[in-house]
Amino acid sequence: MKTVIAFLILCVFFEKISAQDVYTTQIKIEFSLQGAIDGEIFYLNTVERYKMDSATVNMGQLLFHYKGEPDGLIIQRARDNMDVAVFWSDDKDIRVMGSIDDITHIDVVGSKINDKLLLMKPVINALMSQRNNAHLSGNNHLADTLTQKSMTFICQK
Repeated sequence: MKTVIAFLILCVFFEKISAQDVYTTQIKIEFSLQGAIDGEIFYLNTVERYKMDSATVNMGQLLFHYKGEPDGLIIQRARDNMDVAVFWSDDKDIRVMGSIDDITHIDVVGSKINDKLLLMKPVINALMSQRNNAHLSGNNHLADTLTQKSMTFICQK
């Protein structure tokens, strides 16, 4: 009996160690953002984690890093909390291309998960566009609710 208990404890221990090691790789996100102003700061967020990383625009380019499991990511402008991109990460480096003026038309290269979610993109884009409109009108509660709804929608699919 003691052997069985010891074996189960070892299994749990090794499971925890292997689960921690799965996401130790640092993921790099290169973002080419047309219309961004050099020196402007942007944040990399998820619904649960705010300001996971920040980047400063340099010649229209942003570079983010994070460790973690694949997740829905939001890139947000620091000065006004405006979302400029919403996409799904993968376990490899990603390249994102977009415009500061239109979050609904971004290209993501390197995320197979994001590729599968392209079918839902119109719904997600509509939610995020409404979110930005709510934020601009000062209704931050509605903006936060719409962000949560869009990420919940992604996670359920």
